Amino acid sequence: MSEGSIHLTNARRIVPVLTQENKKEWLDKAKELSQRELERELVRVEPQRVTKERIRPITEKRLEMKLLISSEAEKDLRRMQDVLSQKHKKPCSLEEVITFMAKECLERHDPVKKAERSRLVARPISNKRSLPSAISHEIVRRDESRCTFILPNGKRCPSQRWLHRHHKTPRSQGGEHSLENLTTLCATHHRHIHDSESYFRAG
Repeated sequence: MSEGSIHLTNARRIVPVLTQENKKEWLDKAKELSQRELERELVRVEPQRVTKERIRPITEKRLEMKLLISSEAEKDLRRMQDVLSQKHKKPCSLEEVITFMAKECLERHDPVKKAERSRLVARPISNKRSLPSAISHEIVRRDESRCTFILPNGKRCPSQRWLHRHHKTPRSQGGEHSLENLTTLCATHHRHIHDSESYFRAG
């Protein structure tokens, strides 16, 4: 590359931020800075516009992930890379670090994993308002921590966030805290069912 010219990669990177007012500043940066330095400058001024989180397939079994992380997160990842390399007695890649951390985190915090570690204790079903933890764990295991609502196309709702426990027969009508009477619904479908029940009662 000749002195004063712009590398094609750098030219492409500055396109999203170029305006009539700032084009000279960014063209100069594209000429003078390395690709890594330029990317840092771009992220600093417009992080969301320049870099969007994405995961895209590269091969049948390999994916490319692109996202922004803080400098503190990078330090943590690099430290974990050292720890894991020491543990396995070989250099570990960032991919191995992320895979390890994801599995460890899911093992500790995924409600399905917690439910699998729990055993349903034989005891009388409580009539108290609070749901026994053993029953709650069994519901998570059975429903796989996922909404059980069946959509109009016959498929099950895929939501695994904002989940609620729903009594098929309401507690006000004698419904119990039992596996048979409880199911998992996302907030949207929980509200939908209660709105529908209110409509039919009013009718």
